[in-house]
Amino acid sequence: MFGFQVADSKKIISICTAEDESYIVYRFGTRDNIELEFPEDRESSFSYFNYSYYLRGGGLENTGLDFDHFNFSNGDYQYQVYSEYEAETGIRSVGIRVTDEKTGKETDITGDSNSVIGSMIPFREMEKIIVNFE
Repeated sequence: MFGFQVADSKKIISICTAEDESYIVYRFGTRDNIELEFPEDRESSFSYFNYSYYLRGGGLENTGLDFDHFNFSNGDYQYQVYSEYEAETGIRSVGIRVTDEKTGKETDITGDSNSVIGSMIPFREMEKIIVNFE
């Protein structure tokens, strides 16, 4: 559905669904070594994730924005895969924010916006995932 390469790295972040949308998973790692695949339970995989977005149209005149966030928790960590676009600057940012819930420390792993494949926009209409409009 959506993926990108981590900036200055060979690692890839991806959100994948089965062709029949029977499950969804988050993956982090390289093509040869997936370091994290979440969740292990594919039968109820959609229940682990939520998707939120904010859309303000109007292009440059209205400082248009399109923010997409794919969220989940795993153990003591909160994950937010993001794709954010600002019309005023023309900048698209992708990455993942990982927050240690015990310490509150947030780590932002920046992605290479030129390596993006797919889009999170289809999540807006996907009935199996919780969708929040911010």
